[in-house]
Amino acid sequence: MSDLTQFDFPYSDGLTLTKFKNLSSYQRQLINWIRQKEECSLLEIALHLCQDEETAFKTLVPLVKQGILIQIMIEEDSYYRVYLAPKRGRKIPAKLKKNDPKKP
Repeated sequence: MSDLTQFDFPYSDGLTLTKFKNLSSYQRQLINWIRQKEECSLLEIALHLCQDEETAFKTLVPLVKQGILIQIMIEEDSYYRVYLAPKRGRKIPAKLKKNDPKKP
């Protein structure tokens, strides 16, 4: 198994609604299950998927690379969490800025 950690990939994106919709139904179900549990070990995920740990790991790698999952290594054990994209603020349209009563 490779030593992917939460620091190996940039997590500026995280899981967005668009990314979620583009996942396969199999991946969406897995993401929802991990999200409900908040954090899962590789063994828990393998048991949930009825797979061995190596096969389950191969299923998780693309999700980690996309920044959807964070892999946390504690000693020899891997744990996974869903990384939700931070909410982004919207810019105020220039039209509204001109009518701002706070400005003199």
